[in-house]
Amino acid sequence: MDNKSFEKIGTVPAAGSSSTVKAYTFSDKTNSSKNVSFYRIKMIDKDGAFTYSETKSVKASDVRSNLVLFPNPSHGSVKITLTDMVEPTDVQLLDASGRLIKATILLDIKTIQINNLQKGSYFVRIAGRISGNTEVRKLSVIE
Repeated sequence: MDNKSFEKIGTVPAAGSSSTVKAYTFSDKTNSSKNVSFYRIKMIDKDGAFTYSETKSVKASDVRSNLVLFPNPSHGSVKITLTDMVEPTDVQLLDASGRLIKATILLDIKTIQINNLQKGSYFVRIAGRISGNTEVRKLSVIE
């Protein structure tokens, strides 16, 4: 992809008008590229007017993940470990609607413990401060 020519790969229906922030997700299951892919979102209003999001690049990786969540599902406490941390890394815990619950930067320590999580679904997002490499994993907290 050349970051200039785009093709439609899917649609996510709008949740309708709302005064609260809505989170949307889409997985490109057709992308088998081992290179960088470029994505943008076309947002269409009810009147047909549209705008495009900023273009984002996603680098494919065939290496095994270095993000470990244990236990998952959890009973309210989880250990987040980066097995191959080679750079300062941002770690974010997000709730199911995308709100930031906790954020930290791992520099020398490769493990953090998060306790007292309420029942529900969360996402753990890591991003390398230098490379920008990002990974997201789902975390479930059960009773």
